[in-house]
Amino acid sequence: MKPLYLPVSYRFTLAALLVEALILLLLIYLGVQTLNERMGAEAEKDAQSISKILTRSLAEPLVRKDYSQLTDILRASVKSGTIRFAVIYDSRGNSVASESMDTDLLFMNVSHASALEALDLESSYYITHSNIQLAGIQYGSLKTGIPIQFVYEAREALVARYLWVGMILFLLSLAIFLYIGHLFRKNLINIADQIELGHLQERQDEFFHLAQTFNMLIRRELNTQEQLEETVKARTQELESSLNVITETNLELRKAKEATEKASAALNMSELRLKDSQRIARLGQWELHIANNKLAWSDEAYRIFELDKERFYPSYDAFLELVHPEDREAVNKAYSDSLTNKAVYEIVHRLKMPDGRIKFVREQCRTEFSGDTPLYSIGTIQDISSLKEKEEELQRAKEAAENASKAKSLFLANMSHRTTYPSQRGTRIF
Repeated sequence: MKPLYLPVSYRFTLAALLVEALILLLLIYLGVQTLNERMGAEAEKDAQSISKILTRSLAEPLVRKDYSQLTDILRASVKSGTIRFAVIYDSRGNSVASESMDTDLLFMNVSHASALEALDLESSYYITHSNIQLAGIQYGSLKTGIPIQFVYEAREALVARYLWVGMILFLLSLAIFLYIGHLFRKNLINIADQIELGHLQERQDEFFHLAQTFNMLIRRELNTQEQLEETVKARTQELESSLNVITETNLELRKAKEATEKASAALNMSELRLKDSQRIARLGQWELHIANNKLAWSDEAYRIFELDKERFYPSYDAFLELVHPEDREAVNKAYSDSLTNKAVYEIVHRLKMPDGRIKFVREQCRTEFSGDTPLYSIGTIQDISSLKEKEEELQRAKEAAENASKAKSLFLANMSHRTTYPSQRGTRIF
């Protein structure tokens, strides 16, 4: 198969376009590198400012060992979006407070030397370590994960803008070079036509041979153009076939999307029904991550404890504070024994409300282990106060019935005694 022949004008155009494309790619690459370094420097500056503000506000609470205030400061920073997660370590390297939008982030052992390193690693967070000092004395350290996703978004937007500008310049250059090539080809054809009319046939020198060569080149160029048109036609048919395949694929994807949306709607409905069922049965769920003492409650669990989900931060110790003081030791022992014996436990205990009311609840729990190490506990809590009230009413009714039965038996026994043994006074009368 012979290689595709291109006229001289088109070869010139193609070479110029290739050179221009390489120059544009080089400029885009250098621009992206410069942009990446500049954004990395800005992200580094912002991260240092954030770490400085946080360590300054955390120093005094850490010295006082006010871990509650430390957690509140971290939670406020995480909720505001300034940081994604944070961990405070004391001077001995022990974690004393942490907060995160995602629990898995707290166990990341990665740190970055600079924001530019985090950008090179395509990390979503810039993880830094800062010392917490007060009056020149170090009392601990702070590990933070600062989101830098906005840097990627800004970089992608600018790269897209560079690509669009480069594409526009490339297309403009393509049009200009094609037009120049077209004019060059047209001039060559005019010269060849003049030569073909016999203007140079009287001369038997290099111009005569040039005229013959021009005529041959023009015929070859015309044949090549016809071949190109046939090739373009064949490629167009292939593109139309590919377009049909893409259309069918889009229809299948649309059907798959509709099926996914229906499944998602069904899942949401199931979750709503589950919440309604829990509310009707007064049955709440909870999950305790033992490593970080983080306790998660369902909405019904908050309703049982009559607590605000937005203001109360659940933990195992906070839960024990809500248990009736007389039942607290038994509840803690039941849970501790279940961890020791790797067994499921069930217990009925009381809750003491802030207004003095008493609630009865039934708890069930099982714990997942990795070898001998407990990972997390999953359990349920059910409000059985109304059931307890009914049991107490039945017990009181039963006791009242038994007392009435005893009184009746005593009365009948007394009457029987009087009938069998009349009084002495009656005997004297008769």
